[in-house]
Amino acid sequence: MMTSPVPTGARAIGVLLLIGTVAIGLSLAGLTFPGGPLDALVDEKARTAQHAHPMGFPVLLVTIAVIVAGAGAGLVRGRRWGWALAIALFAINATVDAVVLVGKAPGQAITGVLIAAALIAYLTSRRVRSAYR
Repeated sequence: MMTSPVPTGARAIGVLLLIGTVAIGLSLAGLTFPGGPLDALVDEKARTAQHAHPMGFPVLLVTIAVIVAGAGAGLVRGRRWGWALAIALFAINATVDAVVLVGKAPGQAITGVLIAAALIAYLTSRRVRSAYR
């Protein structure tokens, strides 16, 4: 059975995930080499997390970067596993934002939940889903 070509929107989401991987890498570099030009990319929450878990936090960032890169590359290349991984990432993101929603930053969390829900809805639409069969 021949698969449909990858929809432009799904390919664009994949590219954005790959760009996100670069952003994660730059943040990790900023954390690793404080006082440099990448300091502007690192917020205080990340610095606090790094100090609380000096070895675990960088490992977590690298793990996230690898997963995000895999999802992005899989979406761009039309791979079913990339499609499934992207949906899982957005579902996890929505869940984390929903938990934050009851916490300190409700405005930002609502936006995150809505964006993740829209991305999941698009990726699971009939047309996009059929491209990844």
